[in-house]
Amino acid sequence: MCATWTDWISAISAGISAVAVLVGLIYAYRQLSTWKSEAIHRRRAEVAEDVLAAAHSAVDILNSLRSPMSMVPAEEVDNKTFVIEQKGKRLAEANSVFETLRHSQIRAKAVINNDDVDSAVDDLFSARRDFSLGLQILAEYAHDGRRELPDDEKAIFVGARRNVFGLTNDEDLLNVSMETALGTLNDHLQPIVQMTAINR
Repeated sequence: MCATWTDWISAISAGISAVAVLVGLIYAYRQLSTWKSEAIHRRRAEVAEDVLAAAHSAVDILNSLRSPMSMVPAEEVDNKTFVIEQKGKRLAEANSVFETLRHSQIRAKAVINNDDVDSAVDDLFSARRDFSLGLQILAEYAHDGRRELPDDEKAIFVGARRNVFGLTNDEDLLNVSMETALGTLNDHLQPIVQMTAINR
């Protein structure tokens, strides 16, 4: 039996419907892929921003703590450990900042996975450790009360003073280490943040 014109129309309609469904599925898949890609980029940018903010906050705190300028009340002038103790208290009060930095570092490992970024954050924690160790050494010598130190101990004492009371120049190795770490973080993370901002 020959197909009537109505049969042809039905077949053509069915074909058009099938093509429309296929096109719709392809479009939906592409949209889903685009959405997933954008979500990943946004996530990476958020983590990158968090690491940068936390790192800069940590460095600001350490720079403030290492300032050679300190206010000493009149009643504490003869207290040789007053300044050191105050710096230690302020460092303890800043623990939450370093906790935030560590949390951001862990997230960056999962989302960004950049060894240079991870090492740079570790360098900032090393700077905090060196500053804290310097405080302990200076406190011990202040309590000891000795005016003259053996040559081998002088080097330890001088190193501790340099770590605690910053020079903010090329001879200040702790400052150089922190600035280098910030530079590494900016180099690797700023492009991630800026690229996402451009695509918004």
